[in-house]
Amino acid sequence: MLLCHLLLLAIKFEPKSILTASNWLNRLMLKHHRGYSEADLVEVIVAAKERRDVLPCKYAGTCGGCQWQHFDYEKQLSLKAEHLKRAFLYGSRPLLHMIPFDSPERSPLQTSYRTKLTPHFEIKKDQSSVPAIGFQIKGRRNILDIEECVLATPAVNEGYQKERERVAETYSRYPRGATLIIRESLADDESITTITNHKAQVTQKVGNIKFQYPSGSFFQINGSILPRLTEYVMDEIKSAPGLTQPPRFLLDVYCGSGLFTVACSSAFERVVGVDVSDQSISCAGQNATINGLTNCSFKLGNAEIIFDGLDFKGEDTAVIIDPPRKGCSQDFIRQLIEFGPSVIVYVSCNPFSQAQDLLQLLSLCGGAAAQEAIGSLPLNGSVLSHQEILDMAPDYVSPAEVVDEQKWESFSKTADKAFVSQYKKYLVPPPDSSAFTYRIVKAKPFDMFPQTKHIESLLTLVKVPIQQPLIE
Repeated sequence: MLLCHLLLLAIKFEPKSILTASNWLNRLMLKHHRGYSEADLVEVIVAAKERRDVLPCKYAGTCGGCQWQHFDYEKQLSLKAEHLKRAFLYGSRPLLHMIPFDSPERSPLQTSYRTKLTPHFEIKKDQSSVPAIGFQIKGRRNILDIEECVLATPAVNEGYQKERERVAETYSRYPRGATLIIRESLADDESITTITNHKAQVTQKVGNIKFQYPSGSFFQINGSILPRLTEYVMDEIKSAPGLTQPPRFLLDVYCGSGLFTVACSSAFERVVGVDVSDQSISCAGQNATINGLTNCSFKLGNAEIIFDGLDFKGEDTAVIIDPPRKGCSQDFIRQLIEFGPSVIVYVSCNPFSQAQDLLQLLSLCGGAAAQEAIGSLPLNGSVLSHQEILDMAPDYVSPAEVVDEQKWESFSKTADKAFVSQYKKYLVPPPDSSAFTYRIVKAKPFDMFPQTKHIESLLTLVKVPIQQPLIE
């Protein structure tokens, strides 16, 4: 129904035309997903007050690269904060009221921040003219010819112009087209240049730390915010509330070229980075060497076996998790709990998978009620009151029905069955007095990608004991 209402509101009638459902839908590009649909914007009837009259880019609204240029930056940050909360609403609903959400970290640059572009071009049969070079049109597979990207740094745009000129002269050599790469790099004299070979080595500085990696490999593309990102991660670990002493060791899972491993190494006796790519491990080791670090080591292997062979204990260790968009496997989460690090900082480019992983982690090591019992209360453990249980239950459940385990039969007769199945296992703590869970310190969005809908989410967790029953 909502989609139908939107279609009716969006229709723009033209003189001397008969608009039927079929020819309207032919003109309107629709995409259907689970739970929602997408459609082309036909006309803005009433503009929001936050909508910009003048956009930074002449291709805005047509190019698929930027979704939010029509919003001023403050509105973008507000939407990204709301986006993060919605991700946890959908992915870990029982924990939502326990998560302190911090304000978004602003990007120092809102344009001219991208140190990498990957434009495309396609060669059609009997191509007789220079093809469009750029990015996909929003909602389409066609390429929009783009001469300049306002998100790219000046050096990258300059390199892009040279690549466009080269392709104009040589496009006939590409039978199907190609994806170009233009990446900013430091020359030997530290002047700024660009790399256009996917295999060539890029040199980049984050603060005073130098990194080198292949041009085609993953490395964060907003250099302006990276020093703050690494500083934040290190501060979260060292100043996590409730720790008797800061962690002595750092384990960086999915370490890539060693961004966090190398940048945070000065705060730890030893740091270990793990990745599935031998190329990444080689780069990370090289980056530790060129920065004169002797307390870093790196190992090749799946995240699910990273804890094998470690000669330090979880209670003395902080773990940084920066997985791919799909998140962490259950095997990894189980082994993480068995290792029991004192602090976890989970960095994610997909808050939805991060939220699901959080729910799974807390469910496996004490559960949502354990987290509720500790939450924002004293870290030595607290009793979960009847009222706190009822706050999680349907409104029609009376206090007399939630007393102890023996009352569950009566409670289940009137309570929502989904509630019973979801929470019953959480309300009786493990018998082991050394059992633990993780307190959610905060979730904070970092705006790594201004003018787009994408965010980076950082979640901080601190290990805390469960020492008392969770129900009275």
